[in-house]
Amino acid sequence: MRATVIVLLAVLATAGCASSGTGSTDQTWTFGQPRILSANEASITLTNIFFSNDANNLRIADEHCKQYDKVAQFVSREKDRRRYNCVKP
Repeated sequence: MRATVIVLLAVLATAGCASSGTGSTDQTWTFGQPRILSANEASITLTNIFFSNDANNLRIADEHCKQYDKVAQFVSREKDRRRYNCVKP
């Protein structure tokens, strides 16, 4: 029990230290939120989707694709990843 509490505290203490994965240094990743693994004009791949729902994942993908005047279209689902293509509406 004590070891579990120590591990949990260590995880929570370091949760805010990870990068957002968006390439921006002024954003921090929030524990439990999806993270952009890779992204370009054609597609976006999200990881760490365990505590997120499909609507939230699509919103993040749409925000990315919007900068190219495109919308996100779901492509595939893996264990811990969701992939979307950016397509013209």
